[in-house]
Amino acid sequence: TLLISFDLVEIRGVLCNLATGVDITSRKQAERDLRFREKQYHSLVETLDVSICRWLPDTTLTYANEKYRKIFNITGNAEGKKWIDLLPEAARASTATFYSEVTKHPRTVMYDHPVTMNDGKIHHYHWVDTPILGNDGEVLEFQSIGIDITDRKLSENALVASEKRLKSLVDSQSHYVIRVNMEGRYSYWNAQFEKEFGWLYESEGIQNAFVLKAVCSYHHERVTNIVNQCIAEPGKVFTVEIDKPARNGSIRTTLWEFICLTDELDQPYEIQC
Repeated sequence: TLLISFDLVEIRGVLCNLATGVDITSRKQAERDLRFREKQYHSLVETLDVSICRWLPDTTLTYANEKYRKIFNITGNAEGKKWIDLLPEAARASTATFYSEVTKHPRTVMYDHPVTMNDGKIHHYHWVDTPILGNDGEVLEFQSIGIDITDRKLSENALVASEKRLKSLVDSQSHYVIRVNMEGRYSYWNAQFEKEFGWLYESEGIQNAFVLKAVCSYHHERVTNIVNQCIAEPGKVFTVEIDKPARNGSIRTTLWEFICLTDELDQPYEIQC
């Protein structure tokens, strides 16, 4: 491919057209290759199951794939629109201030936020915003990638709700429930246990305190032996009577069931009583 240019020049008093040609075959091929790679890139990001956009430091979008446009109900091209205008008005000022600071001190930021879809359902997205820097170190653009984590979020919420229900159930019991790690320190206790024996730990708190402090000294060896039996046979229940000091100075004889719990590798990690 030749690039021909014509210039009008005067030669010995006669005006002439001077034609010059430059071989631009390699440049044209490079341009075609670039367009092909850009087409491949856009085809790739449009088929990914993630939301992708690029935007200027003032939040003006320079690119948004179909997933992104669908989330924010953008019809047609997104280029030229400011994503900050898609946020609730109450959140815009603080968001603008935050990204102004990120532009001055470039870094990748990650966050989760809910989005109300066209059907009224709420989806949760995890976003990763990465600055794209020029040769001078200044931010030219940001690239954002959003991943739908709705299923994970719902599972987490369901687990938290289940744990709250279980804790409420356990706390309502009239008997004592505790869990102790392999160092002999409390990791969990129910309300009834705290009501009866929390006074022993008023100065330090129960969390991570030693369990033997709530056991009469002459039964320390009994507790140690039963724990060792539990560790030797995880999952088996061992029943034992243990004397504990009462607030009024008397002794309370209590009946406990010990069982060793194991982790995903079948290694002992807690004793439940």
